[in-house]
Amino acid sequence: MVATMRWTVADLEALPDDGRLYEIIDGELHAWRNPTPNHQASCFRLSMEIELWNRESKKGRILTFTALLFANDDYAVPDAFWVSNERLALIYDKKERKFLAAPELVIEVLSRQRQ
Repeated sequence: MVATMRWTVADLEALPDDGRLYEIIDGELHAWRNPTPNHQASCFRLSMEIELWNRESKKGRILTFTALLFANDDYAVPDAFWVSNERLALIYDKKERKFLAAPELVIEVLSRQRQ
């Protein structure tokens, strides 16, 4: 049996800045190319629709390209997410400036261009 490396946030922070987006999912490192303009436009349009609803309801916040740190070996950067005001107070660590749990809605736009 071959032991495989289990990546952590500390390992991720030690990587050089090479312009790629890195995520750690269940200890496995994933590297993505920067999104294309079409991918970004899709993310923006979807986020804007949610933001327009949110401006009227004032129930939460929509955030884009923001990391979610679920555990030391689970660090994801979804295209966008929405979090209610109530949940925001529970999952955002102001001191560390990190989200430490899942919001109500996570948006990941699937695109061949991101692979």
